[in-house]
Amino acid sequence: MSKIVLKPKEKGLNSEGKSVNYNAGKLLIAENDNTRKMFIIVDGKVRVFKTYMGKKITLAILGQGEIFGEMSFFDSEPRSASVEALTEVEVIIIDGEGDARSKEIDTLPKWVMPVLKAAFGRFREVDHRLIILQSMYEFQKTHMRKDQVAQVIYTELLRYLRVLKVFYKNSYKGENSVDSKVLRKEFDEVLGKKYLTVSVFWRLLKDFDFVDNKQEDTEGILELKLDQIDAFSDYLLSEVKTERYMILGHSALGILRKIISNFDSIKKTSKGGKCYIITYEAANIHSTAFVAEAINELLEYSVLEAAEGLQDAFQLHYDQVYRIYTYQTILKSFDHTMVAPE
Repeated sequence: MSKIVLKPKEKGLNSEGKSVNYNAGKLLIAENDNTRKMFIIVDGKVRVFKTYMGKKITLAILGQGEIFGEMSFFDSEPRSASVEALTEVEVIIIDGEGDARSKEIDTLPKWVMPVLKAAFGRFREVDHRLIILQSMYEFQKTHMRKDQVAQVIYTELLRYLRVLKVFYKNSYKGENSVDSKVLRKEFDEVLGKKYLTVSVFWRLLKDFDFVDNKQEDTEGILELKLDQIDAFSDYLLSEVKTERYMILGHSALGILRKIISNFDSIKKTSKGGKCYIITYEAANIHSTAFVAEAINELLEYSVLEAAEGLQDAFQLHYDQVYRIYTYQTILKSFDHTMVAPE
């Protein structure tokens, strides 16, 4: 971000011939106001923010020599963001109203104007991103209970799997094999309005062994593992029916990944059947970020169970953990990447 290097003799650019001081917390610019003053920071820091969904979203922290308020100064449009003093701040104010604007611009050194033009596009890019966020929020309000992205991910994945299974079985009628490219094209067309990326869906099917990869890669023939497709569909349906829509956090998934990858080598105690007691140390999860929060999340969702009478230990059913890890990794791949309807 460009800065103006302020010299003592240049601290007299506003209409009153002096800089102005504000206390921390003072609102210098309010979003959507029609004021046209531009500010150059002599000393201190300010925060530029927009109000989104009732919360302040910080766009930038500006300090000495930086400019704000330049967009409305030049184009006379309402303010695109608010600005408040983070510390005690000293600013030079350049008035953009009427003749004063021209006079103030004439007093600026020639090198200042290119800097102002470079800074001019700063908020427009941010505004564009926020428009996308706002569109997503409106979409979520329309399509989801409690604004849960998870609900759409679950229901859409369930729809994708059901459509895929129907098309796959129908394609076998009168044929000995299913052409992967043909089925994928028809699948994409019949889905209509889509909220999840279809290419990601296909990649995950291959990555997690729902498809015979060798046949598709070498012969272009799609061979679905229907038992696994059905099991995944049943899992999604159970979450939809209970309206739980679980999507584990990254740290929780990291713990499950460590358990699975080291399961054969870590010390484990059988509790009968396929239930095992594992210590934190044996699972090597102490280094996982936010380990306490992640363990609590897994316990809350009953993915793991506390080991009675033991500290820093939990019990689990390996098959269940592996299955949940697989499904949750697929679901997590769509979390925060869901696209708007095509």
